[in-house]
Amino acid sequence: MIENFLIGAAGSFTASIVFIYFLFRYLRPRILISPNIAKRINERGIPAHTFKIINETPYPVVDIRIEIVLYTPRNIANGQVNDATILARHERFLLDSSKKLTEPFGNQTYYTYNNPEERWNDDRQHLVFRVMVRHSLTQFSRMFSHSYYRKGACIKLGQFSNGPSLDVVTEG
Repeated sequence: MIENFLIGAAGSFTASIVFIYFLFRYLRPRILISPNIAKRINERGIPAHTFKIINETPYPVVDIRIEIVLYTPRNIANGQVNDATILARHERFLLDSSKKLTEPFGNQTYYTYNNPEERWNDDRQHLVFRVMVRHSLTQFSRMFSHSYYRKGACIKLGQFSNGPSLDVVTEG
């Protein structure tokens, strides 16, 4: 009698562990952030800088919060600290899944910020692009970020190609 109880408890515990592993491994949001910033001149002659994110989750993600933060190092008595300046915030409700699209290329979005180079004018500064999303099925939240340290290396002239690529292609 006790043996049956122990076998049942061990089986239930093992099934729970497998289920939790599956939830945390496969049903969490997965977002790709472009390693480059696409720069183009808009119709008014103002430089526009674009970031691209792609949802790689098989389910849509909701409550997308995007934030661009500029970090500036400052010397203090015992070392150095980074002053954070929020350049922009943006919210979006839904980003489609990679499996079921309601519109073509619905699992990717672009966020454009006009001329961050006005504020990002020191070689010691760096820019951080943050994205916080929530999985539509499990409601797990996750934060993704990408840091851009050198303007010359990460800002590419052109625009992002459509599709799952994060490449910047030149216009023309």
